[in-house]
Amino acid sequence: MAVEHYAIIIAETLGYEVEYNPACFDFSEAEAREKKLWRSEKPMPTSETMETENAKIVTEQASTQYIRQRKSEYDALNQFELMTDDAANSTTTHADAISAIKTKYPKP
Repeated sequence: MAVEHYAIIIAETLGYEVEYNPACFDFSEAEAREKKLWRSEKPMPTSETMETENAKIVTEQASTQYIRQRKSEYDALNQFELMTDDAANSTTTHADAISAIKTKYPKP
């Protein structure tokens, strides 16, 4: 993900309106306002605030990566057919497939 995109996410997380150009973070607040890169009434977040929020986002994304990985594999399963076949044949194919995915992508 591009740095500019992270800057937008962080600013939104902090409650800023997204009425700025991400390039504004390359300038002081006064320069960004003068160049009309920062148009919010709120003061620009400090680089320390941006780094702290970025760390939070990175940590959250890492802690929920298994969810995205599992979902992509769950979506590839024809779960309704597996459950129907299991009911008709007294098998556990569906439960086994789900268990294999959970084993492959465990919770942190």
